[in-house]
Amino acid sequence: MSTQLLLLHPEDVPRDSPVQLAAPEYASIIDDSRPDSVGVTLARSQPATSSDSGSDVEDEDEDSSPAPDGSNVIWVARSRVNQCRVWHGETSIGAPGRLLRRPVHAVIDDAPVYGQVVGYDSAIVSVRHANGTSQVQASKVEEVAPSVVFLLYKATLVKRLAIPAVRQAAHSKILDRLLGEGGYQATRQISELLAGIALTKSHPTPQDRIMWIDPATGSDTPCSVGHVIDFGFFRDGNVPLTPDVSLGFLPGSA
Repeated sequence: MSTQLLLLHPEDVPRDSPVQLAAPEYASIIDDSRPDSVGVTLARSQPATSSDSGSDVEDEDEDSSPAPDGSNVIWVARSRVNQCRVWHGETSIGAPGRLLRRPVHAVIDDAPVYGQVVGYDSAIVSVRHANGTSQVQASKVEEVAPSVVFLLYKATLVKRLAIPAVRQAAHSKILDRLLGEGGYQATRQISELLAGIALTKSHPTPQDRIMWIDPATGSDTPCSVGHVIDFGFFRDGNVPLTPDVSLGFLPGSA
């Protein structure tokens, strides 16, 4: 019999759990012995906190969970587990649930867009972007770093980025410039981050805000471009924090 598949949200995980989620993840039930809670383990590994290092979505079978050793077991309220059950075959159609609340890139009507997955139905995800919300096949959506989405959300890309491979290289270049990798000096200057990638007149300002679903809570929160750049520069770039910089991915978050 197939393992029961759950889509676990960060808010489903108790605060004292040794495992915390950055965004929704698939999980499997491995211990049903307690009356009020159920032991689950993640169907795939994931970072403990939001990161500015994007990762590709991979199709995985729901039975690919690592053998539980106690440290990776999450105890979830039984009442919540019943609401988290999803079709066991979701991981074979692009793992749409795992894309929820994540920053993504997709091509819609032959144009590249950057946004956030705000919902899904079967193999189709809803991506909220600068021009509204569009439905896209989950397998056609790529998870990218938050800073890439915020910087390119409304930007006009230079013509050569119409080529997918060139666009992918540009995503990596933005991160290299932000984090000081690949021979670049780390910078928070938007003009330097987007040089040769987006038309100057379309560059965002640090004060520009985007309505963003907090991955940890599911609540809509206005978040500034500058805040996301700071998060990547200081936390992911391992730069000592200054007093005026928040540690959370979203303003006010821990």
